[in-house]
Amino acid sequence: MSNIQDDMTAFKDPAPHNEEAVLLSQSMASQMDVDLLVNGSERIMVLHDKPFPDLLKWGEYDAETKTLNFVMRGGDVMDMGMKILDSLDSKVQKATKLYAIYMQDGKIVDYYNVPLMVHSDVVGG
Repeated sequence: MSNIQDDMTAFKDPAPHNEEAVLLSQSMASQMDVDLLVNGSERIMVLHDKPFPDLLKWGEYDAETKTLNFVMRGGDVMDMGMKILDSLDSKVQKATKLYAIYMQDGKIVDYYNVPLMVHSDVVGG
């Protein structure tokens, strides 16, 4: 018969992705290759070549500063490190989902499908 401790190990959170020591205090773009893919749908994709330092919970887009941030499970925030181009701003503001896709050698290693919160001072925006 198994004990409760053994049974609970199946429900533990996976270990944070820290094999390459990505720092929260620095932007993503300063530590890894990052690309943003935007289409007219409710989704945006961020491709990156190093893992996040912790589990990603959601993304936040600030339309005023045109910055995209990533919020980790403990509340820590990591800036993408690139301003969103004016030509993409309206599409990003319409997005509700963020796909963060960790890739190595052209293959998907891991990905997140998380909510995207958009902060805008535009009335009705």
